[in-house]
Amino acid sequence: MQAVSDLLPTLDDSLRKGDCGRLAVFGGSEDYPGAPFYAATSMLRLGADLAHIFTEPAAATVIKSYSPEVLVGKSPAFPHWLDALDGVLIGPGAGRDGASVDLVSAAIRVATSAEPTKPVVIDADGLWAITQSWMDGDRFPDHSIVILTPNANEMDRLAKKFLNESTKGRQDAEVCEVAARLAAALHCHVFAKGPNDIFVTPKKEMMMFVHPGSPRRPGGIGDCLAGLLTTFLVWAHKKGEPVEKAAEAACYVTREASKEAYTYSGRGMNATDVIARIVPVIRGIEGIPTNRMDPATIASRCE
Repeated sequence: MQAVSDLLPTLDDSLRKGDCGRLAVFGGSEDYPGAPFYAATSMLRLGADLAHIFTEPAAATVIKSYSPEVLVGKSPAFPHWLDALDGVLIGPGAGRDGASVDLVSAAIRVATSAEPTKPVVIDADGLWAITQSWMDGDRFPDHSIVILTPNANEMDRLAKKFLNESTKGRQDAEVCEVAARLAAALHCHVFAKGPNDIFVTPKKEMMMFVHPGSPRRPGGIGDCLAGLLTTFLVWAHKKGEPVEKAAEAACYVTREASKEAYTYSGRGMNATDVIARIVPVIRGIEGIPTNRMDPATIASRCE
């Protein structure tokens, strides 16, 4: 909880639009338009000022129809907007066909090579693109700030690709060691999601985040985490705070919001329930009283 408090921007009358973060999600496709929306909405609920989604043309109109809060553009425009952005999340819902892999791979190269440095989080189909398009010896630029966010299957795929070993069925301590070697090889941070979340740095510093969450695992929670992580990472970068503090904060808010959502919705809990609990969780950390809402009201707040 302290990590969250340390990274939250101070709100006062001197702020201008964008000071609390101009962020973007590069992802989404005709088949998976919801993933980038969950991520972008989580960014806004946490407190980012602006959240863009750059997606394939077939998905743009669909995503625009979800909410007026998110700014939706087509993927070819992404490089032209990069200078105006503080940080980027790449991958949610982007798709795995050959054309999508090429687009995502190009976005990763552009975003991680940007100067001045743009914090970048790579999730879901962004991780797939790396395993499909990178060659042995490829790594992120030395000046880059990159976090990979694999789940168990994605971690195993990355380990097989770049380290020629598997993480299937291995204990947390062993996964930590593999993740540390992966981070060092690719020059990035790795946030390995699981019952306990594992975080390692390019210097092989390792930590484990243990915080109770929800027993439910509906689709979209990883997208929420990725959006929160990108926001906290941008705030940490602006404040000169360590990357691991952003990871700890994102883990805490995701798990706490999931726990509250499960309390209200039980087996019917979904990603929109979790997004609806982000604001109460943050207000609780700030010591601001919150009113408990019934599940229907919670869901309506996320529409």
